Amino acid sequence: MNSLRNVGGSPENRARFLAVAERVIQRGNRHLQRGNATRAATLAHRVVAHEPRHLGALELLGLSLLREEAFADVVGVANRLLALNPYEAGYHSLKGLAMQGLGRYGESAG
Repeated sequence: MNSLRNVGGSPENRARFLAVAERVIQRGNRHLQRGNATRAATLAHRVVAHEPRHLGALELLGLSLLREEAFADVVGVANRLLALNPYEAGYHSLKGLAMQGLGRYGESAG
């Protein structure tokens, strides 16, 4: 995955990085659809390592971790997503599902 390395701050390099990151996320989504949440999470982690605020990668990571029942980790990812966009209902749902998985039912509604 050398193509996902940090390539510097020029607009051209940034555009190239984002294009590669998008392809990696698409591959991750295909893995998740096929039931390979572990591989999907690995690909999402690679993008997030270079671009911590990348919504697509964070979404893929959260869904992959949810599928793996890593609920505490999902809460952390959902909190990051909510910090970036607190109005996205899907992020609240993701966090609620993770809280339910942890048995924290009273907190899952808030």
